This record gives sequence, C-alpha cells and structure tokens, in this order.
Amino acid sequence: MKPAAAPARLRAPLSLMALALLAACGGGDDGGGFPITLNERPTWLGTISTASYDGTTNDLLTAGLGKTGLAAAAPAVTDANDPAQLRRLAIHTNYRAIVDITANGGYGTLYGPNVTSDGQVTTGE
Repeated sequence: MKPAAAPARLRAPLSLMALALLAACGGGDDGGGFPITLNERPTWLGTISTASYDGTTNDLLTAGLGKTGLAAAAPAVTDANDPAQLRRLAIHTNYRAIVDITANGGYGTLYGPNVTSDGQVTTGE
C-alpha cells in the first residue's frame, strides 16, 4: 500500500523548506562568521607533536616499565617538561590505582603484562 501524497497546498511549502535546509548545509563559515578552510591547522591550536613507541623499551601498556617496574616504586621524574617521563609516571600511578600489584593478589601469575590472553604465564616483562 502506497503512503498518501501530501495535499497540493502543502507541497510548495515543503519544497521550499527542503531547499532552505539544503542551502543552509552549504555555508562557507563555521557559524561564527569565520570562513572554513579545509586541511589548514587553526592558529589557536599551537604546536603539533608526535611520539613514537618501539614496543620494547617504551610500549603502550607499561611505558617500558614492564612487570617489575609496575610493581616497584614510582619512577623518578628528573625533567618535569619531558612528556615521556610524565607519561611513564602517569601509567605507573594509574595502573597501580586499579590493579592489585601484590603477588598474593595474583599479579604476575593470574594477570599482568607477562600473562598472555589465554592465561599462560611467561617470563617476559
């Protein structure tokens, strides 16, 4: 069964509304009067930096601390402007905040960076 068509007196206003909505979508500014330029870094963004992680000395899970480093005392920060040191301290602090690091709690035997997804305990860090 086909839906009923709109009455003739509504077709023109509906068409005009649709055209108005389409015209609004093609605007050339961000709504604040600033023109949009694609693929250009905004001036307010500041410097863009990148980081590289080799997966061994500075991995994403332990920041290079490994199983032993996560269980040890917090790593020292010698340069408060070094993002790598701050990241390492943040990972250490956050990991210890949510995980029981004690051996009696199962760390290193039931879970941890050295336990594989199928529960096998490895000698790795």
